[in-house]
Amino acid sequence: MSSLPTITPTPPLSGPVTNSVSLTLADINAYRENGYHVIPNLLSPSQLKQWRTIIFSAIKDRAERKYKFPTVNEEDHTNIDFDYYDNVFTQSVNLWQTHDSVKQILLESGEVIGKIAAELEGIDCVRIWHDQALIKEPFANPTAWHLDVPYWSFTSLHAISVWIALDDATLENGCMYFMPGSHKQWPTVAVPMKAGSASFHSGLLIHGASANMTSERKAAMAIQMMPDNMIFNGKQNILTKKQMDELRIGVSVFNDDNLNPILIYNMTFDKQSFFIGIIGSGPIGLECGLHALKHGYQFIIFESGDDIANNIRLWSHVQLFTPLHMNVSLLGKDLLKKDHDNNAFLTGSQYIECYLRPVSYHLQPNIRLRHQVISIGRYHTNRFIILVENKDSGCEEYFIVDCVIDASGTYNNPNFVGPNNVPAINERALRIQIPSPMTYLIPNFKYEQLAGKRIVLIGKGYSAATSALYLAKVKEAYPETQLYWIIKQSINDLPYCKNPEDPLEQRRQLTDNINQIYADKRIFTDIYVNTVVTKLTYSTSSTKVDITLDSSPPKVLCNIDYIIANTGSQPDRNLYANLNVQECYRSKGPLALAVKLLSSSNADCLKQTSHGRNSMLTTEKNFFIVGNKSYGKQTNFILQVGFEQVNDVFQLINEQY
Repeated sequence: MSSLPTITPTPPLSGPVTNSVSLTLADINAYRENGYHVIPNLLSPSQLKQWRTIIFSAIKDRAERKYKFPTVNEEDHTNIDFDYYDNVFTQSVNLWQTHDSVKQILLESGEVIGKIAAELEGIDCVRIWHDQALIKEPFANPTAWHLDVPYWSFTSLHAISVWIALDDATLENGCMYFMPGSHKQWPTVAVPMKAGSASFHSGLLIHGASANMTSERKAAMAIQMMPDNMIFNGKQNILTKKQMDELRIGVSVFNDDNLNPILIYNMTFDKQSFFIGIIGSGPIGLECGLHALKHGYQFIIFESGDDIANNIRLWSHVQLFTPLHMNVSLLGKDLLKKDHDNNAFLTGSQYIECYLRPVSYHLQPNIRLRHQVISIGRYHTNRFIILVENKDSGCEEYFIVDCVIDASGTYNNPNFVGPNNVPAINERALRIQIPSPMTYLIPNFKYEQLAGKRIVLIGKGYSAATSALYLAKVKEAYPETQLYWIIKQSINDLPYCKNPEDPLEQRRQLTDNINQIYADKRIFTDIYVNTVVTKLTYSTSSTKVDITLDSSPPKVLCNIDYIIANTGSQPDRNLYANLNVQECYRSKGPLALAVKLLSSSNADCLKQTSHGRNSMLTTEKNFFIVGNKSYGKQTNFILQVGFEQVNDVFQLINEQY
């Protein structure tokens, strides 16, 4: 085993390690427009001398090797680019980890360097990702154009680096070059600076350096910084093999103070100035409102419908599987009507009036009805801009917020009936047609409205089972009605697995009833399994639909009066398409939570609990997805978990502020 490196003694630090610097609003705006900001004379002559003594001593101790750890070897591939960079500059990475004097000077600079970085990026905590001493050797090659974040082991819009000139950086000896507002394709800008000056630049800014055309070395010290709560993205960058083996993509967070110490943590924060935008006024959205109210944050709840809990109103006649006490939070229980029965199995409309309505009274006037969120994006890097359509005025307007919590659910975004959720031919037109012979909801017609009609049911979840039970009653009342059932999946015996130990009595009873209906050949004229719909042909004259099936042999169901498509739903991800939200390819839910859910062994949904605060983090700071939508396509979400999620989210917010 290699021995620890011998650290060359250096003089103790004396006095402040940097000059005091105050940024103006113009400085911050210029940085956000251009991607970089130069601070002349960040170090006084005596401070510069101290930095040079400490850095050069550490470089000498490294024998000018990039890394010097007992744990770093060829397996780590951390020196794989050594030959290339040997022609550009001498590079020593993470000196702070092997040299106490470097660590001390970097951490003591946090009140200035960390504060500048945090203010420029509009974030509240800055951690060190790594440092690197860079010496441009005489006549060394130029540094190729590059940006930093794509190489690093996390993904963030707020990564930032400081480049401190330890020698004068001139046009001749290879000063830094930046491409301001790189996405705008502006000309490059050379940034010469005196020794002791520093430039801060965004991790997304294209930058490089010219060749050193002099006979002297040119030295600089760079500190790469990141926000708090950065999540591992799978890239090795400066990580060792041991770290790579221990980290989990989308789960592990770089919050270890021993590996990524905090330079600055801004505790000065007024909660009244922090504005939260909440999307959806269902049970989880209202729960977010209760927590925001409790903790003293400003908030607004956007609801696209005419009244609260619009999604629940779409199935207001359907009875919940779970009793009332399972659908009430700790914060909301005291707001219940006094005459409620904790063990009652309520319908959707009863649940709204018994619980959600009283809760909403405490959140007025923060609820905006008939306000539909169209799109969410970043605003000046650290805030969010939400485009909202006001259905009353017909106008669109912007809302600027500091945090977005998406509790919009999935029920209003039903899956298509075609193969693998691809729309069947003409399905999109039928979906928006008024009136339409097709619904994605559980029907609530009077039986006589369907008497003698030809009706097709599509789907196999519990919504489809509820619809099938309803249609069986229509058939019993009006035997001339013709019913057809299309199921995408293959079935061995019965469509729903019987579970005598199912803890939800209502669900167990529904399973028994629907299996009996499936087996009774008198109710459904035909049942097509392992079959998908490929085309819907609507006749404007007859208002009937012909349904083409991808079956063997090919089949067309003609002159259908009504189609009930209960094929499930999934998140509307268009809302946050402009944000950098990493998702699970399989469930379409936010990645950190999806990894936890996929690895969970709880088959019984009632045994679920929240998976902890870190599982609620997304790759966008202060953007959270809670409730049913957080589960993506998975169907085992229960409200108790949603209430726990909201508590986790507000713990994360409170920890920051």
